[in-house]
Amino acid sequence: MKSFIRIEDLYEGPPQSANGGYVCGLLGTHYQGAVQVTLKRPTPVSQDLIIEDQGLGVRVLRDEETVYAVAEPSEVSLSVPVPPSFEEAEEATHRFVGHHDHIFPNCFVCGTHREKVTGMRIFAGPVGSGGLHASDWTPHVTLADASGWIKPEFLWAALDCPGFFATTAGEQGASALLGRLTADITGSVKAGERCVVTAWSMGGEGRKRLAGSAVFNAKSALVALAKATWITIDATEKKKMTESVI
Repeated sequence: MKSFIRIEDLYEGPPQSANGGYVCGLLGTHYQGAVQVTLKRPTPVSQDLIIEDQGLGVRVLRDEETVYAVAEPSEVSLSVPVPPSFEEAEEATHRFVGHHDHIFPNCFVCGTHREKVTGMRIFAGPVGSGGLHASDWTPHVTLADASGWIKPEFLWAALDCPGFFATTAGEQGASALLGRLTADITGSVKAGERCVVTAWSMGGEGRKRLAGSAVFNAKSALVALAKATWITIDATEKKKMTESVI
């Protein structure tokens, strides 16, 4: 079974490729329960792509020659830190490192060059001294379905970028790409609802960094959580990606 999609450049993460969390969400919405999505390579924007069911619960995102992502049912079990208040999360955004050091300032989720109608503007900064990062998030109506509920792929996207900033806190010029996101969307939020997004480091080894992330609604109830694997990139890879901007 196949379906066809085109990811518009509105949803860009790194230059000329789609935000990883959003890509994971496009695949993840085909399932009930937790889903693991592995990103094989950056997914191009403004290009016709195929979502294909390969049986045994496995779905892939591809074009005629290349597989970009693979999704399959999974489990995610995390110890989720107590979230800060909306006001505390809002204050934490002032410490968001991306305000002065951002490798992808046009990212749909965390890009500082985006406005509310063109980006999610989730700017996770440190809260206290325990390593937790947080951002306030009041999702715009453009992210909602006809009933005003935020589409699940955008909850997946919200779980993405904060994890990067939590895993690289204090590292000047650090860069990484999302390699895998295992998420469980357990609820939803309305457009205009005052939400809190959190993220925390879970260690790592070699080029891999692990992060947890979560989204809470206006009543501080957990509605989405994820475990992410980030792959650090070196200066040469970073330069190549940033120089590809048209």
